Amino acid sequence: MRLFIVILLLVLAGTTPSIASERIESPHFLFVYQDGKKAMAAELARRSETVLKQVCATLGNKADEVGQINVAIYHGADAFNQALAQWGARVEWAAGIAIPSQNQILLRIDAQTRFNIHDIFRHEVSHIALHNAVGGHRIPRWFNEGIAVHQAGERILERWRRTAEASLSDGLIPFETLKTGFPANGLRADLAYAQSTALVS
Repeated sequence: MRLFIVILLLVLAGTTPSIASERIESPHFLFVYQDGKKAMAAELARRSETVLKQVCATLGNKADEVGQINVAIYHGADAFNQALAQWGARVEWAAGIAIPSQNQILLRIDAQTRFNIHDIFRHEVSHIALHNAVGGHRIPRWFNEGIAVHQAGERILERWRRTAEASLSDGLIPFETLKTGFPANGLRADLAYAQSTALVS
């Protein structure tokens, strides 16, 4: 099953899901990772400030306006799913989630995500920055996801092709239904991302 990235706009009380206390800080990020798994956190941290500045420049806000973003990194599906459960969520096909109201990002590192984790990270940072840029106001889900995919540059050509094929076969999803959520079905969710990206682009 293809990997998709989902934003979960959750209004939840509580603290960041607990994992090992090792951490790396940059001016606008706090990365928390499991014992002995520093390499990926360090790699993301090195690029994090540049990513945030680039994302904010596109949206018209500034990195300092966003505040500190907490990034929890989990190695493997089991640890990641346990963390999702602590936030009251479970999305089997997610590689990362953003919880903008808490300035929180959760990332899954495994064989499937390792080579595109930088795109996943940029996608989730985009969700946080966009939430800040619109003052926390609710915006259509398709716009939110389309912006994030566009900023991350994730499989843009493939997503355009899928949208074109769906339009020829009369299989497009009405945008009205994508205002508040995406389909649970993996293939239909992929099409929803494709349409959103095409329109925003």
